[in-house]
Amino acid sequence: MENTILEKPLKMDEVLTRYLESYRLTHARETVHNRTYQLEKLLRWCAEKQLDYTRLKQIDVENYMSSLPFSSKYRYDVRCTVRHLYEFLGIVPNPAAKIIIRSSPRNPPKKVPSQVTLERILTNIKNPSAELTLRNRLMVELAYGSGLRRGELCSLTVQDVDLGQACATVTGKGNKTRVVPLTAKSVLLLKEYLSLRKATRGPVLPNIQTGKPLSDRHISKLFRVLTGHNTHAFRHACATHMLANGCNLRHIQALLGHTKISTTEIYTHVDKSQLAKVIETGHPRKCKP
Repeated sequence: MENTILEKPLKMDEVLTRYLESYRLTHARETVHNRTYQLEKLLRWCAEKQLDYTRLKQIDVENYMSSLPFSSKYRYDVRCTVRHLYEFLGIVPNPAAKIIIRSSPRNPPKKVPSQVTLERILTNIKNPSAELTLRNRLMVELAYGSGLRRGELCSLTVQDVDLGQACATVTGKGNKTRVVPLTAKSVLLLKEYLSLRKATRGPVLPNIQTGKPLSDRHISKLFRVLTGHNTHAFRHACATHMLANGCNLRHIQALLGHTKISTTEIYTHVDKSQLAKVIETGHPRKCKP
């Protein structure tokens, strides 16, 4: 995707502002950011073509999407954005309703850290500051052990954590909350870290200098530098390793906070030998005679 920093954000009119405000109620911050970016690009294109975005025809939307130098997945997302916008506006016929774009299937990340690799990564996270070392180890452990998203890591507060019950209340996409269990390693790190900080309130993962929650970008950068993987790779690893060890897919779905089971299935790629072992130990009929 192009660098949005090079383009000055457009001022949305009242209709688009209302649309984005309603969309923000049910979707994650990053998803709203992406949709805003897509709408800004559409508005610029309409301005160049001297078209009113509320009066686009199907041919206009097709012409716009064909002008995008992006993948079919991005064009598919743009089509969804335009269709959803016109549904919000209540305009019929919807100019994007009959446009068909085959979106390539969502794939898990190419590199999912193994359990051995994860232990090595956690051990190798070191910093001259004991506080930074504990914070960064805790960040990775929460992403892997509890399957937290990047945004969930940002918003998690000390008040959300119940060390006695070894769980935390997490605010996920669409401001939906769920309770996730904490691993024994997370509980130990949290106790040591919070004791060192003497913190009873505030973000679990603060910026050491400001005390404010780490930003999405800061967390992304830390994961790349400290682990060589992006944040989501650890969420994938969480689901993959749990499934490989025989965990029920519905339990993984609840842990990750997925509305649809099909989303969970995307995260859970294990090889056939691992699946065979699960069936061998858990199915009444064995794979081998």
